[in-house]
Amino acid sequence: MSNIIQRPFFLLLLPVFFVLHALLETFNLILIQDALILVFIYAGVSLVLALLFWILYRNTIKAALATFFIMACNFFFGSVYDFLMKQFSHSFFLRFSFIIPALLLLILLLIIYLKKSNKTFFRTSKYLNILLLLLILLDAGTLFFKLINNKGPGVSDLSGEFSNCDTCAKP
Repeated sequence: MSNIIQRPFFLLLLPVFFVLHALLETFNLILIQDALILVFIYAGVSLVLALLFWILYRNTIKAALATFFIMACNFFFGSVYDFLMKQFSHSFFLRFSFIIPALLLLILLLIIYLKKSNKTFFRTSKYLNILLLLLILLDAGTLFFKLINNKGPGVSDLSGEFSNCDTCAKP
């Protein structure tokens, strides 16, 4: 059992968590079919990126960790940036001319560290798998209770309230 949980499932669990959490935050505004399409797209991009890193590392966990970090930066950049803007508004360190090069440097340093390291990263893989599984279960449970209680603003169909105007000037 311990060997199974050390495999890099976190690479596929990250897109599931990201989309599920977004679905939970925007309850009744995103269709589940659209969310599933996004999960498959993000998972596909993650797998392609991990394959490219596997060519560099020849190690599945190292390739998955590098991909995980890049995808996490992509997914959570906006949320982290908004949080930092509230805490440290108008700071030099929050300018994109500083953040983007710093983030690229951080990614490059991580890639180099993973390449030169002799560690197996089994504990890191296990930790990320368990963490993401717990977060997904928590969000799935919350979403399930929202669906049962039907809480949320709901999306109403307004198409019947509008009529076509044949005499109106069109832009």
